Amino acid sequence: PGAEHQEGRSILQGMGGAALYVSAQPPEQALALADFTDARIIAGIAEIVPATSDQFLPQMLGMPAIEALSFHKGCFVGQEGIARLHYKGANHRLLAYGEACVSAAPGDALYAEDVRAGVVLTAGARYIQAVVQDRYLNTPLALHSHLIHFHSMESPDGKA
Repeated sequence: PGAEHQEGRSILQGMGGAALYVSAQPPEQALALADFTDARIIAGIAEIVPATSDQFLPQMLGMPAIEALSFHKGCFVGQEGIARLHYKGANHRLLAYGEACVSAAPGDALYAEDVRAGVVLTAGARYIQAVVQDRYLNTPLALHSHLIHFHSMESPDGKA
């Protein structure tokens, strides 16, 4: 990850060299990676990495709320289970964010007393994004002995 200046544009690169932000600003004025991550967290865009893969359904990641999942067209592997969850409304894990001054890594567990209440997806300079059980939203959750209040990006039915 880092920033580079090419042909009058600044490119902020993330994992695997993928361009995450392009600007006409010089690198020192471009959005820093941690600030970009915070902006993505607040926008409700989930990031999945190897430590968090194969753990969540699209509804848990807020995909319907940002129109990244359609229930009206096409077929895909797992569609039946995902559609059933959508139409029956039984999703109890939601995309959430919390403000924290503690470092976090994808896959870190969040606890409400001794109960695992969620898992960290990503962390920026100011915010942490996680998937949290709905009953623990707006309740202080422990991450490495620091308490963080997480707030939902959406309602349980997948609508913002």
